[in-house]
Amino acid sequence: SVLSYLGCSCLNDLFPARACYDPSFDAIETSSFTKACEQIRDSRQKKVIVHAAGGIGKTAFLRWIHSKLMCRSVLYDCYGGGIYRASNGARHRVRDALVEIANELYAKGLCLPILKWQSTTAEAICDMFWRRISDAVKALRCQDPAHCLYLLIDAADNANIAAYDNGDTTSFIDHLVKADVPDGCRIVFTARSERLQFIAEVEDVFKIKLCGFKVEEVES
Repeated sequence: SVLSYLGCSCLNDLFPARACYDPSFDAIETSSFTKACEQIRDSRQKKVIVHAAGGIGKTAFLRWIHSKLMCRSVLYDCYGGGIYRASNGARHRVRDALVEIANELYAKGLCLPILKWQSTTAEAICDMFWRRISDAVKALRCQDPAHCLYLLIDAADNANIAAYDNGDTTSFIDHLVKADVPDGCRIVFTARSERLQFIAEVEDVFKIKLCGFKVEEVES
């Protein structure tokens, strides 16, 4: 089988932290989503945090963007349906998150995979990850020189809370926030406004506050 050829015993070896979203989600465009999307585009920043209180629609916003971009984006779910704090449901570690993101790009035909047996160190995985990101950007720009790769990281604050709960000194979020992101790639994080302090060096990241639904949007 393909998995055996890649040296994987099961699908989880290739995709260790798949999203746990409701598949019946229907993306709805709102004025708030459109405005935030325009701010992301016009800022030309490589790293952006979209923040709001709980229940405002941060996850829905990223899912809406992802539905528009599709092959040009990866949506990573840090919350995992609530299992993110469980020791057997870790989604905050480099070896889970960055492998998942890279291999979703591989599934889109944009780069080579990161295989479990290739390395066990976080440093080596990070190095392979950024090589895959650069390859994915090149592949997209062969299709259209204006294309940009978007990494959509939902509930980044939850990943850092999970790292703390599990006694880890860092999470993959810290790595992404501090990284020198290559041209042609943008990272959009979401987090609760009251939890921004959980994200390292957050003061250096461009921030956008997401507003709630308008009355007429709720009624419609």
